[in-house]
Amino acid sequence: MSAHTPGPWHLSSPYRISAEAGHAGIHGAFQTAVAVVDGEGPMAMANARLIAVVPELAEALRNAHDALGMNQFERESCRRRIRDVLAKAGL
Repeated sequence: MSAHTPGPWHLSSPYRISAEAGHAGIHGAFQTAVAVVDGEGPMAMANARLIAVVPELAEALRNAHDALGMNQFERESCRRRIRDVLAKAGL
């Protein structure tokens, strides 16, 4: 079992990364801060985007590790997922 806040994480403002933390009655899910990036500008925004996709990057790496035993179709699906997550991170 992982000790981190489960994903998905997302940018809730330019430098604040949040995750769905549960339900708040009839108002639905509420958000909790996972991280707040200090600073402003392009570098801080790039750091925030990268932090926001950490759970997805971890999942993509687990899938890539498992791909050693996959067939060609499964490997291609795994490669697409990795490309999508890296693009989302701005990498």
